[in-house]
Amino acid sequence: TKWLEYEVLINELGGTLVWNNAPLFTGYESAIFGFLASLSSQLYSDIIYRYFDTGLEYNREASRSRGAKDTAILYFVRCLSSATLFGVYESVRSPISNFLTNLLSGGVDSCLGSDNFNLCLETYFVDNAPDASFEGEARAFFVAAMNLVERVFEGGSFEKSEEFLRSVFVQLNSFVHLV
Repeated sequence: TKWLEYEVLINELGGTLVWNNAPLFTGYESAIFGFLASLSSQLYSDIIYRYFDTGLEYNREASRSRGAKDTAILYFVRCLSSATLFGVYESVRSPISNFLTNLLSGGVDSCLGSDNFNLCLETYFVDNAPDASFEGEARAFFVAAMNLVERVFEGGSFEKSEEFLRSVFVQLNSFVHLV
């Protein structure tokens, strides 16, 4: 239920939180929504287990026998862990998604060895938008993978391993700066 509540909060309120007249970073916003989703989920569970004969006997007894201090600690730990989970999830989702899109579209293969790797990827992505269908994405992945294998292992444009290592380093460096 936490994920469902989080999705409702993101869909209804995503992008509306501001701090000092500026939109809140999506990672912080997601952490807040994750905290609230976990809090409401735990409240619903405790209300159902304490006041209704629903659910497993073990859960009902645990909820009914928990004192105020233990309840506060449980809520704090669960809410903080959910805030961390959703905040980190949303913070890394976009850079990883962009990297995978660039990899699957063939941009990484086309831009390996470029002096300005990030600019090359951006230009490639604008000029060669990936297909929207699963078949198109799968086809693009296999074409990009085979082109990369040919360039690396069949002596294409990487005649020296130093050039290949430099291009891999540039890719990793660019990815680290995106994150």
